[in-house]
Amino acid sequence: MQLRDVLIEPIGGDLVAFAQCCALDATVFPHPSLPADATHAVLVARASGSGPVIGFAATQRLGRRLAIIGLAVDAKHRRVGLGGALLRRVMERAEDLDLREVGLHVAVQNTAAIALYDREGFRPVRRLEGFYRRGDAWEMVKRL
Repeated sequence: MQLRDVLIEPIGGDLVAFAQCCALDATVFPHPSLPADATHAVLVARASGSGPVIGFAATQRLGRRLAIIGLAVDAKHRRVGLGGALLRRVMERAEDLDLREVGLHVAVQNTAAIALYDREGFRPVRRLEGFYRRGDAWEMVKRL
């Protein structure tokens, strides 16, 4: 798969895609990152226009910040730039909404994700002790 072949779009009311996001979420995170009412704030990535979901970014608006509450890429489709493409689409959405920043939380031991966020311009602003059951998290922010 090549990144140019991937379609990233809002999930809309596609309940099958939402179920696929929930299944992917369960394989990536030790706890659910998708709220049940998140369908309006989720971007999905598909390898083709009608194919299954291979990645998603779920967001929530918090004042002047767009918070990424879940970002996942299927293991078979990692390391081709899909996570970065999803992040850039989230940042475009935040700019369209005239927001000031995009924020997220990431486990301090998740070095691959931290490196991705760093490449995309996110910076750690504070360490949150005990944020996850399994340990601490970084709060990372990109100012727009």
